[in-house]
Amino acid sequence: MNEIKATHRCYKCGMCMFQCPVYSVYRNEVYSPKGKINAIDSIINAKSNSLSDLPEIFQECNLCRHCVNICPGEIDTPGLVVEYRARLNRIKPTGRYQEVLDNIKHSGNPYGLENRSSQVGTGHQKNKNDKSKTLIFMGCTTRYKLPEIAKSLLDFLDSLGFGYTLLDDEPCCGNILNNLGYPEEAKNLAKQNKAVLNAFDKIITLCPGCYNMLKTYKKSVGSKFEVFHILEIVHAARDQLKSNTKEPLYFQVPCHIYNSDTKFKNIISDITLLFDHLQSSLDVTQATKCCGAGGGMLLYNKEYVQKRLDTILRNVESGNVITACPFCYLNYKRNTSKEVSFITEKLEVSGKTKIELGGHGNFLHHVSDHKESEENIPVLLVKYKIRSVMKKIPLNNRR
Repeated sequence: MNEIKATHRCYKCGMCMFQCPVYSVYRNEVYSPKGKINAIDSIINAKSNSLSDLPEIFQECNLCRHCVNICPGEIDTPGLVVEYRARLNRIKPTGRYQEVLDNIKHSGNPYGLENRSSQVGTGHQKNKNDKSKTLIFMGCTTRYKLPEIAKSLLDFLDSLGFGYTLLDDEPCCGNILNNLGYPEEAKNLAKQNKAVLNAFDKIITLCPGCYNMLKTYKKSVGSKFEVFHILEIVHAARDQLKSNTKEPLYFQVPCHIYNSDTKFKNIISDITLLFDHLQSSLDVTQATKCCGAGGGMLLYNKEYVQKRLDTILRNVESGNVITACPFCYLNYKRNTSKEVSFITEKLEVSGKTKIELGGHGNFLHHVSDHKESEENIPVLLVKYKIRSVMKKIPLNNRR
C-alpha cells in the first residue's frame, strides 16, 4: 500500500491508538498510528515544511503491528514508518542508527563485538549428503549478549533428540537494518547470507526478528530454506512437555511474530496450557502488550522503554517472567527486578521423545519408550560448550 492510498483509507477512527504501546505512554495522538498517517498526509500535501521537521513521529514506533491488526482500512503503518525512516536516513541518520550500520559492516553484528562463536557452539555442517539439514540460527542478541538462552535452547533440543548444526561465524540476518531504515543495506546482507544459509533445508531461530527477516529471503534473494521459530518445536512436542515450576508466571508474548503470522495465535494458545498459574500479555482483544524495546526504540529512546515496562508491570502480579523473544528477555532483565526466563528454561521433557521436521513445514512427532536403533537416532552435528559469563555493554553506555 503506497502512502497516498494509506492516507485515503484512514477513517480517522482512532481505534489504532488504544492498541499502540507508544500512545499508552505518551497519551498524545501525534505519536499514535493515526498521528503518523496525519503526518504523512501533511508531508504529501505540503502542509509541513519538510520531512525533517517530523523525525520523532517516525522514530517513536515499536513496529509491533498491533495497529495493523485492528485497522478497518488495513493500513500497514509500520511499513510506512520504515519507509519514512529510510527517507530520514538519507537526510541525516538518526541517533545511533549509523553506529549500528557501521558495526554490522565492520564486525558482522549490531553491537560491534568480537566473534563469540566459542561461547555459543562450534562446528560447521559435517554431513554434506544429509537431505534434512537443519540450522539453529541464534541471532545477534542471543549470540553476543545472552549465552544462558543459547544453553537453554540447545539443552532443550538435545532432550528432544533433535538433530541440528550451528555456524561458527553466524551472520547478522539484517532485520535491525531494515527496521532502522536501511532496506537496501539489509537486502545486500541477505544476498551475502544466501550462499551460506542455502546450504540448509531448514532454519530454526528463537528470535522473532530473525524469523520475520529470514522469511523474506525467499522473495528478496531467492532462498530455498524453510524458517521455523522455536515455539513451533515446543508446540509439536507439547504432549511430552510439562512445566518444571509451580510458581505463578507472566508470559510476555512476542508481538513481532504473534501479530505477523496468524499461525502463532493457535500455537501460543496451546502452549500456555502447559503452565499452571500463567498470566500472559494477551488481553481480551487478543493483541499482545508490546514490551517496548523492539523496532529500534531501545536505541532511540530508552526512557520510553522504561516507562512502557512500568505501564505493563502495573498489572503483573507474578515475580517471574517468561518469554520466547531474546529482546523481551533482555529488556525485562535490564529494567526490572523480576526473575526472567526463556520459555525453554521452564519446560522439561517427559518420556522418550523425538521431534523431526518434515517437508513443507510439517512436523513428524515420534514417541518411543524403548532404546532406539542407531540408525533412528538423529545425528547431533555439533558438540558445544557455553560459558556462563559474557561481557555485556553497560546500560549507561547505550543511549
